[in-house]
Amino acid sequence: MAVITVAAFPRDGNPYQRQLATALHDVGVGVRYLAWPTGSHTLNLLLLPLQLIRVRAGGVRVLHLHWMYPFVVPGLPPRIGRRLAAFWYTIFLNTARAIGLRIVWTAHNVLPHQRLFTDDRRRRQQLIDAADAIVVHSAAGERALRDHGLRLAAVVHAPHGPYHGYREHLIEPEPARTRLGIAPGARVVLFFGRINPYKGVTDLLEAWPAVVDEIPDAVLLVAGACDDADLRFAIENRAGVLGPSVRLLLEPIAEELIPVLFSAAEFTCLPFRSVTTSGSAILAAGLGRLLIPELQTLGDVAGAQVARYQPGPDGLREGLVRALREPPARTSEPGPGPAPEWTVSAEAHAALFRSLHLAPASPSHRTKGTDVASAA
Repeated sequence: MAVITVAAFPRDGNPYQRQLATALHDVGVGVRYLAWPTGSHTLNLLLLPLQLIRVRAGGVRVLHLHWMYPFVVPGLPPRIGRRLAAFWYTIFLNTARAIGLRIVWTAHNVLPHQRLFTDDRRRRQQLIDAADAIVVHSAAGERALRDHGLRLAAVVHAPHGPYHGYREHLIEPEPARTRLGIAPGARVVLFFGRINPYKGVTDLLEAWPAVVDEIPDAVLLVAGACDDADLRFAIENRAGVLGPSVRLLLEPIAEELIPVLFSAAEFTCLPFRSVTTSGSAILAAGLGRLLIPELQTLGDVAGAQVARYQPGPDGLREGLVRALREPPARTSEPGPGPAPEWTVSAEAHAALFRSLHLAPASPSHRTKGTDVASAA
């Protein structure tokens, strides 16, 4: 099998990238991340066009983009920072096209969950126009892009694979709760994942008093980093009012602690207000019971232990109480993963990458990047 290498950006701690790269390696595609060589975020941004030229000179023909958050310039007033981010983002895309790189963007989110540019929708369309292909994880993801009025060209479906390496480390619930300092016999509901406003943690906290009224031994465990200072304050303030029925771990979660958290929980609740693709939902569905809202974009999160509720405060409250009244689940029992294996996703990516790697450069397509003057 012929081996090709694609460049990828950015390199994120999300295990999605790690597991996809491993699966791609198995089907003959190497992944080379654009370097982030210094301790200065701003200097690394300035060096990005040179990194593009370097990988292109090394024979790479395909650039795989995931998220755009690195273009945010730290320490600047928002208005100035967003204009500079849009300017350098445009330089980056135009450089990639000018040197003959074929661009693939994976649409993890329709729009960024936190504002990056002065006009995020316009910059998203700019990326789509510059790209040779868009990768989506599901038909719902493609529909969500089109529903936002974004004009799409080539779209490739490559499902999000399950997360491996956690189920075999699940333990019995009581030892897990003891390790976390939770009282024996507590009925634990877990929220897991990086905390952003769209994930609805504050909605979960608002619903919790009514849940405890119905299920007095219920404990809500919120585990995940929260970089939004205002949101963190709101969560901590509300949790302080609710007292010992709420436990917070608002920090990056170590890999070895993940199976302990899921082992301790009766089920995981992810009360998203909106979402395109959720790695945390796919992880949770593979490790035990999961409660999620009835959203079109979560339609591919499947499994016998996935329950849904009607979006809104009443639906969330009723869904929580209903799930807690079910018999406790043993999360350590084996069960099938809820998502296709990574090989399915890797083969779809590999076919796309090979077709772009072998295709002649298209001069007309290189003109699709937005003029630098309009980026601000």
